[in-house]
Amino acid sequence: MRAGSLYKEQIDAAIMAAYAASTEPSNFTMLALNLSKWDEETYPEKNTDEVKIAEELYTLMTALEKKGLKHQSDEVFRMMLLTFPERHFAQSPGQTSTEGIDFELFKVNKSETMTRFEDCFRMAVADSERFIHDIELHMFKEGSVGLAGNLFTAFVAASVRAAGGTRHDVPWKLMHQLAWLLNNTYRAYNQAYGIMRCILSVGIAAPTPTFADELEHSMNFFKRNYYWSSIDKATMTGDNTTLVMYIDRLLPMVIADHEKSNLIMLRAKAVKQGRGWPFGCLLIVIALITVILVANHFLDKYLAKFPEPPEKTSATTSSTTTPTRVLEPSDTRRPIPAQQPANISLQVFNRAGLEESKPPTQPIGRKLTLAELRYVIFQKHRLEHLDGIDLSEEEQEALHRLWQEWRSRGENIEAGSEEKKTVETEAEIYSDLLKGDAEDQLQQIVKSLEPDDWTKNKDKDKAASETEGQEMNNQRFKQSEGLLNLYAPEDIRKILLQLEKTGYYNGPTDLISWNSVARAALARFKAAKMLRTDDKWDLETQQALFGDTGPDR
Repeated sequence: MRAGSLYKEQIDAAIMAAYAASTEPSNFTMLALNLSKWDEETYPEKNTDEVKIAEELYTLMTALEKKGLKHQSDEVFRMMLLTFPERHFAQSPGQTSTEGIDFELFKVNKSETMTRFEDCFRMAVADSERFIHDIELHMFKEGSVGLAGNLFTAFVAASVRAAGGTRHDVPWKLMHQLAWLLNNTYRAYNQAYGIMRCILSVGIAAPTPTFADELEHSMNFFKRNYYWSSIDKATMTGDNTTLVMYIDRLLPMVIADHEKSNLIMLRAKAVKQGRGWPFGCLLIVIALITVILVANHFLDKYLAKFPEPPEKTSATTSSTTTPTRVLEPSDTRRPIPAQQPANISLQVFNRAGLEESKPPTQPIGRKLTLAELRYVIFQKHRLEHLDGIDLSEEEQEALHRLWQEWRSRGENIEAGSEEKKTVETEAEIYSDLLKGDAEDQLQQIVKSLEPDDWTKNKDKDKAASETEGQEMNNQRFKQSEGLLNLYAPEDIRKILLQLEKTGYYNGPTDLISWNSVARAALARFKAAKMLRTDDKWDLETQQALFGDTGPDR
């Protein structure tokens, strides 16, 4: 046996690391690992170290909870449950343990009733899982069947048979040992409690008063273990309602101070967590209502900047009034008709070489960038320059469009005073260049407004096409002048007679149409004369067939 622990210092270091970095998962993983290794150790001072480690873990858990780190606090508590279960599951006040089952007790009272009881008892021990299941189904009572029902019936008969004798408590001792077996080996705390409660409720037989007290203590111990087990499960699953219920049941049974403090602490945490969710829901609802009200307020302010549309009048109204825009005294331009902006391009190229871009249309409540602010101020200077010179009607129309686009992008703007002052200074410096920009823009819009004479061009193209086609037809006619026509019977006869004369055709010569036999003869002739290897009739073929004199006309 070692004199000291190999992991005590590592546990202390892990606890200090958890204090220093409470949100680091690796610190808690290392703490759990060292606790599990320490729990497997055996050394003389372990009991003393156990008290210190438990107190340190409890202090750490409380500190984490105060910081609002619920997950980390619960994790430390689980470590405490796994490492120090005895601090929560206290031992029985009257008996610390029961060493198995003493089957020799069955030999004390030899009778048919005791033999029946022994058989049922051994069957229950041999198939403990089934026996536990039967008890869970409330079958350990009179009139039931199965392992639990048969054992209860045999126990009642044996206890009545042994009543008043020197071995009066033997059946009770055996059932007591069986209950401890379920508690210690199978952790079937509720089933062990059920056995004690059922045998103590038998009315026709009872144990001796001294042993009855021991059975009562054991029953309470099993019941307390069951409550603690349920509390442990509820803590692990986060079921705060079940947790509070079993804590309230267990508190009147607890005597040890450390158990009471743990239970009170657990109950306070469960109640706090149970109330946290509804309170959180309330905060969420309040936040949503606030957001909706604020959004509605700003939406009303935004819509208030736009005039309401005129009300529709019925068809029977004798006269209608059309609202017109009132021109400012400085605005000598005519009203701008509703039409498309002059240019949808956002990038503006200027002679000054400064970055300039068009802001979006109607930038209400939006602070412009420096490049967008340049467009608003520069373009206004350009258009004011154009207002001061004589313009033609087309140029006036182009200027109206430029003003229309500027108003759609430059009104109701927001800009800092310093930035606005800077851009105004730039406009004064580059005023001559801005005038040139204005004239360029005007000419570009004028060109786009010129009437399209595509119909005139179309007529010209059509006339030119017809002239060209006529010339091609004339040329084709000139080229084909003197060429025999394969669609004329007289010309066909001349060609066939000549082919027959040269030995390439042997057939009728009075054909009215050029057929496949004639085409084959012509192809053979052209192949023999080293002409094109086809059956087409052209001037070259005609000259080769008739010679320089040509066919007779």
